[in-house]
Amino acid sequence: MQLWTDKHKPETTEDMAGQDQPLFEAKRFLKSWKPGTGLIFFGPPGTGKTIMAEMLAKERGDFLVHMDASDTRSASEIEGTLSEATKQQTLFHKGKIILMDEVDSMSGRSDRGGAGSIAKIIAESKFPVIVCVNDIKDPKLRQIKKVSRRVKFGPVDRHDIAKFLRRIAKKERIKVGDEVLNGLARWSDGDVRSAVLDFQMLSLGKKEIDEESFTSIGFRERRKELEDVLMGLMRTPSISANRNAIRNADTDPDDLFLWLESNIYRTSSDPGFIADAYDHLSIADIYRGRVMSQQNWRFKAYMIDIMSGIASLRKGEFIKPETIRTPDRIIMLARTRFKRMVMEPVVRKLAEHTHCSMRTANFDYMPFLMFLAKKGFVPEELELTPEELDALKKY
Repeated sequence: MQLWTDKHKPETTEDMAGQDQPLFEAKRFLKSWKPGTGLIFFGPPGTGKTIMAEMLAKERGDFLVHMDASDTRSASEIEGTLSEATKQQTLFHKGKIILMDEVDSMSGRSDRGGAGSIAKIIAESKFPVIVCVNDIKDPKLRQIKKVSRRVKFGPVDRHDIAKFLRRIAKKERIKVGDEVLNGLARWSDGDVRSAVLDFQMLSLGKKEIDEESFTSIGFRERRKELEDVLMGLMRTPSISANRNAIRNADTDPDDLFLWLESNIYRTSSDPGFIADAYDHLSIADIYRGRVMSQQNWRFKAYMIDIMSGIASLRKGEFIKPETIRTPDRIIMLARTRFKRMVMEPVVRKLAEHTHCSMRTANFDYMPFLMFLAKKGFVPEELELTPEELDALKKY
């Protein structure tokens, strides 16, 4: 089963939902580009950064060299992958565009020098280099920003998202009301990719979607409430107020933990506070782990109390982040949620036939079954549908 984010990818920049201003700035940069200067696309996930770079290369007749920095991390890997590509002309294209995606996902010891290598590549490249990031304030981007211009991608307007979903509905011959499309657009919080995947999940096995079937899915009012609680945790010294905010919010404390972990360092320039905050967060993480390992839910209350008191450690001034950084784990889960949903029936059938848990079937047996499927052999006993067989071969 093909993802609609791939199937209905815009064919030109004019087909993209919103982002007229970033498109104008990017075209102007490429038209007047001079060696030694890069371009940074920054903004929330799902707002069209990568697709715009792809469409620009296509419209200009340029060859696109696309590298995901979250997969290729070390300085030697980056330079080894791109050193030749940034210097040699192609035979069948007018030029090149070098696209480096997910650059702010680089983290840890293995990435040491990675950002410096990217800055060096930008400075020496004979072709335009576009860097895509979610968080422009990430400290590791300092060297890259010195040699690059910046283009900001904001959340896409919900009317533009609804219009884009309407085009998809027409192509898929799905009868759907404006109330449903507007609801999907509103709950996507400006994330086009998320809205399209939600629409596809809602449309599985249906050719008509009414408002009742839409509301029964239980779509979540995302991000806004989470950001409000998160900002309170990072700036309000009152432990009781933060504790009540967490307990009254329709947000999982485990999710809040991940968001706090990814953003606390961006609210202060005081190394002492940052160190103390992460020290306390590590203690909260111990209790978080004991919830599942011991099945003792009282530990979650301890985790919440520790998280609620982190802002009370602050001695300096609170710095409000321009954007909230999405945790890498949540980004990964969002990207794979449709795949996981499609594969769940296969995993369930496999677990039943092998008399094991869903987890064991998924991690121990599914890789072998996927290998067999790609070789054209799948046990008939599983009674897989054509859609499930297609998913096995694709994923």
